[in-house]
Amino acid sequence: MLDPKGLTRRAPRRNVKQYPEASEVDGLLLLRIDAPLYFANVNPVRDALHKYEQRALESAARRGAPIRFIAIDLSPVTDIDASAVHFLSVRAPRSGRSGRALLRLGRSC
Repeated sequence: MLDPKGLTRRAPRRNVKQYPEASEVDGLLLLRIDAPLYFANVNPVRDALHKYEQRALESAARRGAPIRFIAIDLSPVTDIDASAVHFLSVRAPRSGRSGRALLRLGRSC
């Protein structure tokens, strides 16, 4: 089981395709947003997050290791508008209903 406290600011979070030496953590889906979040890109970001979540859930089911935490790394995000804050606040309850905890990393919103 993953200890969310282990996701410290000092721990680098890497794309396993770009960094083959990076390790995967069973039970954790980490998604990183590398652009400002505002009204014009909230829907494409939402769709991309949903796509990656579905892929990870299917992969986890095949391995027999359920996803328990979904972490969204917002540290590279330079700007967030009200529509993006709304998206992030609505996303959390949906993850909670599915039995997965949503962790927002890097920004307070």
